[in-house]
Amino acid sequence: MNQVPPPRYQLVFRFAPTDKIETGKTIKITVALVEAISGRPVEDGPLASITVELVVVNSKFNQYDNQHNWSREDFERNIVKPRCENSAAGGADQSVKSIVSNGRFNLDRGVGCYSGSAIFENSHNRKVRLAAMAVFPTEERVLEALSNPLLVRDHVQSGKQSNLHPNSSNGQSNMHPNSSNGQSTYCCFSDFMMHSQLFCI
Repeated sequence: MNQVPPPRYQLVFRFAPTDKIETGKTIKITVALVEAISGRPVEDGPLASITVELVVVNSKFNQYDNQHNWSREDFERNIVKPRCENSAAGGADQSVKSIVSNGRFNLDRGVGCYSGSAIFENSHNRKVRLAAMAVFPTEERVLEALSNPLLVRDHVQSGKQSNLHPNSSNGQSNMHPNSSNGQSTYCCFSDFMMHSQLFCI
C-alpha cells in the first residue's frame, strides 16, 4: 500500500456480522466516527453527520490488521464489484459499484445504527470484509472501517435466521463489543453513549 499521511479520524464498526451473511438478508451494523489515535468518539462538528456507505472489500485487504493507514484509492481498488454490469448495484444512491444494496446512511452525532442494506451476490466461499466509507470528500481524511473476514452465502429458505454476533475483543483494531458483558445487542445511540467509555482504545 502507498504511504500516505496518517488520518486524524476513522470509522469503526461497533456491531457487525462476525462469521457469515446471507444474500438478501438484512445486515445490522453500528458504525461510529472516532479519533484515530485515541479512539474517542467524535460527536460534534460537520464530520459527525456525514453520509456513510456500506461496501464489501477483499479479505486480503489489510488481512493481518497491521495497517492503520491506507489511501482512498487503495481502498476503492479492493471493493468487490458485481459480476453483472446490469445488476442492481451502483445506482443513484451509491457512490461506487458494489454488491451491497441500499448501503447509504447518515451518522447522528458520530454514530449510525443501520439495518436497511443487504448483499445480493455471494462470494463463492471466499472470505470478504464489510467496510464502511465516507461517501463525499471531506476536508479531513476519514479512514474506512473494516469488519472481520466473513463468508457471503446464498440465502436458504430454512426458517433459520442468520447469526449476528457482537464483536469480541479479538485483536481487531476497529472491532469492539457493544456491552461490558459481551451479550449480543444491537445498540441504538443512547446505548452507545452509555457505554462509550468502553470503546476508547
